[in-house]
Amino acid sequence: MNPETISEFGTHRPNWFDIVNKSQDADWKISISSKTKVIDRDTEGLNQILMGTLQLGVAGIISSDEDNDFNKTLVTINFSAGSLALLRGTYLLTTTGEPKRKTVRTIIISDLLNGELYTKKFTNIEKLSKWTEKTMRKARGDRKSAFLKVKNDVPDKVDYNQISLELDMKDDVELAAYKIYVNGKKVTSKLIPQGNRLEYSIVESVPLQIGFNEVEIKVADWSAQLDEKKFQIFRTRGTGDNSKSPQIVNTEVPPLLTIRPGKYQDRNDSEYLDAGESGIVSFTIRNEGHGRAKNIRAVAVSSDPSSITVSKVRYPNELSPGDSGKVKVLLFASSGVKTQEQEITLRVEDLFTESTALPMKFTILSRGRYSDIDIEFPGARLRNHSAVAVVIGNGEYEHEVPNVKYATRDAQTVRDYLHNTLGYSSSNIIYKENATLSTLRSVFGSSDNYQGRLYDYVIPGKTDVFVYYSGHGAPDVEHGTSYLLPVNVSPDDITTNGYAMETLVNNLNRLPARSTTLIVDACFSGNTESGMIIKGASPVNIRLRESELALRKGTTLYASRGNQMASWFDREKHGLFTYYVIKGLRGAADKNRDKKITVSELKEYVETYVPSMARRTWGRNQNPVVLYSDKDDVMVDLR
Repeated sequence: MNPETISEFGTHRPNWFDIVNKSQDADWKISISSKTKVIDRDTEGLNQILMGTLQLGVAGIISSDEDNDFNKTLVTINFSAGSLALLRGTYLLTTTGEPKRKTVRTIIISDLLNGELYTKKFTNIEKLSKWTEKTMRKARGDRKSAFLKVKNDVPDKVDYNQISLELDMKDDVELAAYKIYVNGKKVTSKLIPQGNRLEYSIVESVPLQIGFNEVEIKVADWSAQLDEKKFQIFRTRGTGDNSKSPQIVNTEVPPLLTIRPGKYQDRNDSEYLDAGESGIVSFTIRNEGHGRAKNIRAVAVSSDPSSITVSKVRYPNELSPGDSGKVKVLLFASSGVKTQEQEITLRVEDLFTESTALPMKFTILSRGRYSDIDIEFPGARLRNHSAVAVVIGNGEYEHEVPNVKYATRDAQTVRDYLHNTLGYSSSNIIYKENATLSTLRSVFGSSDNYQGRLYDYVIPGKTDVFVYYSGHGAPDVEHGTSYLLPVNVSPDDITTNGYAMETLVNNLNRLPARSTTLIVDACFSGNTESGMIIKGASPVNIRLRESELALRKGTTLYASRGNQMASWFDREKHGLFTYYVIKGLRGAADKNRDKKITVSELKEYVETYVPSMARRTWGRNQNPVVLYSDKDDVMVDLR
């Protein structure tokens, strides 16, 4: 196969694209050409193309042989032209029949400064290049070519092994980079430093071999306008005195360093970098080129250095062609880190040859001591002095019953939300941690007497009642009915010593309250994150009968249905259901953005996000149950 190639800079300016070539036998080959050398699977020099301004994010450099054909290949290349324009070329190859093939190229040019967008499709590479250049010139303004001047006299004949060149470069908008070649071999390739992109002067040393030398200097701006100078110099067999010029420029074959995606680990085998703890992100670097990397340097930065600190980066000093090595980035999370995604960016270069790898970004999830639902509560619009709440967090159980990991934390957050956002008076919030059976009966009453402590707080017709429970639920295995499990009760005695959900709902219905809200973050299957709480039992199919578990005048929310499990959300250190209920009531459920959260809006929110996160995280179903008397009731007003 002899694919047609386009020279690196064409006749007078850089070609925008030299990607897809077609051979005479109708076979396809994706190739990137550096001068006349076609690079196929070997990616050497990719980051050097187009004066260093072409940033490659290539899905794959693919070639098809006679016995390995393909129908569709997608390759995306990003071109960053300073801060003013972004060029993206997407190439879609489609087979339309044998032996004919068709290439469709779609170009999108985004002018970030003016917010304008240009797009066009081509099948002809020549028309594509012309349209691209014309559009870029229009987006950036009509441009003059970059200007290059060599200030010192360049002799035709020398007797030493190098020569100094004093270079002056200018551009009307922004210089990009310059290159120096000796006999077609690149000896220098550098980007223009920021702050010097209108005018830039430098002295470069150019190595010379014995005999004839053709020296070529090229400078380009960010719109691919090019200026160049050529000189012919003959070197005799002189003394090789280096004192007549600055230090020798390295002319060895450079390496090509690549970075492979990283992996996060810590001493807890957790996927989160927790506040006050350390972790490691490991990357693999590989030398894909033909030259040896002799002096490697790796630098890592985090997207939020105030919360995630890069304490140390460990990496190999050298890599031979084809060799790989590990880069370990040691991280530390501050005590104030938030629960959010954070990016770690790794940059690797070989200082000896000034060869750099394309930066690699790795996303980690930091986890703060506080979830986003625990801080900065929306302020209460009005104080609801007559409102009453009962908040219970049962986390620590007796009788070898597994603890509920985040029950106490859930209860604390709900209590703070009621006070700070819904305007409940602290004295009107009955807050209990690790409630026993006697505590539950004292607060809610019993099946024989519904007038518990909560009843005494209610002002008939004026009081809004809010009840929240986080902890274990348990089933009556024989009858399939549901109970709240007090911390001092064995699940085996649930029918005699548990607190029946039917009793709780009946007693709440008999309160003379204006409205009632009941939220239960518990499951009633007997199955938990730590296993079954009833020894020797399988998950029980609980009959959540709406007629028995629905409040007559109010809203009821249950974490799950049937034999499903109520999950713990380790990322946020809350129950999964509680997290999304409070997040929704803080404003996330406000679908129409009127600053009021209705029952129907919260129902839609929790029924969307709880099942989705449960499936994505644990691969199981968790479907909340929301029952109501009026779907348009406003649960919170955030205006």
